[in-house]
Amino acid sequence: MAANTFLNKTFSSNPTNGKKWTISFWFHLAPTSDSSNSYPRFWSAGPDTNNRADLNINDPSADGTTAGQINFTLAISGTGYTWSTNRSFVDMATWYHLVLAFDSTEGSAADRVKLWINNEAQTFQASPNLPADSVTEFAKNGANNDIGKSSHYSPRFFHGTMSHFYFIDGTALTPSTFGSTDATTGEWKINVAPSGLTYGNNGFLIMKDANTITDQSPNSNDWSLGGGTLTNMQDNPSNAFCTMHPMNGVGTATYQVDNCGTTVGDTGSGDDDCGMTGT
Repeated sequence: MAANTFLNKTFSSNPTNGKKWTISFWFHLAPTSDSSNSYPRFWSAGPDTNNRADLNINDPSADGTTAGQINFTLAISGTGYTWSTNRSFVDMATWYHLVLAFDSTEGSAADRVKLWINNEAQTFQASPNLPADSVTEFAKNGANNDIGKSSHYSPRFFHGTMSHFYFIDGTALTPSTFGSTDATTGEWKINVAPSGLTYGNNGFLIMKDANTITDQSPNSNDWSLGGGTLTNMQDNPSNAFCTMHPMNGVGTATYQVDNCGTTVGDTGSGDDDCGMTGT
């Protein structure tokens, strides 16, 4: 996604079950020079700041102890709960697969929010004591939902690429639904056509083929381009391209964020030397 690109959706019906759901998508990070963009949003939604959900990554370009940590924040009737990963994710040369499963009916509070990256369960700095049977408000009738932007604060646009974005309404799933381990290489690979999915009322699948934001689930929960330009990138989870590496620039070479590193620019003039290595 380019620097100011985001998707928007307002649902016209209530979810099948606000107590259980799953989000799954693949993402490829890109650097940003926007110093105000400290918490780029993967996804943000809800009717207001007191009833919302936010999934973000701390600026992976920043130099600090929290750079690259993934945070899930949930506000329910004004009470906030935040889960922050112990690990950081700052590699801008690879695709990551993120799965977030919510099930507030679980008996143990520690099991009510689970997050995996590339099929590895992530531990949190702290696990908030989310009350049992808590109901999320984001995928409900009339609630605003954004992908790639904050719904409630300064825009905090996501910088990078996303692919195969699923929302499963009413079921808490694990990564094995959406991917599998290659028996030869041990690599975590995308499952491009998961079988047996039950999407629920407000479930959807977008960005599966090219840059389509037309829902490819049976639900017709299409999204809209809220701003910016949505580009069809050939680099994708099942066919990763060699791209420019933003940390290995020489001279006045610049990583082209809008093209997610498939091109390199030059901010200099004349015959100055510049270059950038590939991934």
